[in-house]
Amino acid sequence: MTAVKTIKVNFVSKDPILIEKLEPYKERRTELDIIFSEQPVAGEGKPDIFVLPVEMLLEHQVDLLYGQRGISVIAYGPGRYLRRAFLSGCMDYLKSPWDSEELECRLDRIIEKRQKLFSFPWGDFTLREGHLRCTTAKLGLSVQERIILKKLI
Repeated sequence: MTAVKTIKVNFVSKDPILIEKLEPYKERRTELDIIFSEQPVAGEGKPDIFVLPVEMLLEHQVDLLYGQRGISVIAYGPGRYLRRAFLSGCMDYLKSPWDSEELECRLDRIIEKRQKLFSFPWGDFTLREGHLRCTTAKLGLSVQERIILKKLI
């Protein structure tokens, strides 16, 4: 059995009421490491997904996020910013008012896309997130051959 990879989610908000509403969601989704902050977390241990106010996205306060591979952004705010948010590079948008169920659906959709994005099938082999798997009973490759096959895939 393979371990489920924890997905780091940085929820950016200065609204303590909104954060309080999302606390039960954090406890329910144990496979997600949800970090609440007033500014996007950067540097060591960066999140996989950012959920942040559209104003922060549009004011280019998150330029540091886009230089890093594999980061997804969900923006939230008034519906009038929807088009501008997508043009600024977010993967999804939560139009106000929204609830934790809608956030959960959108996070699940992005997580599913990320898993497909980093999965490379090739014959009986699949390389997913750096791990080589074989659908047949025996792989029959030496350690060196596995390393070469990973590089080729």
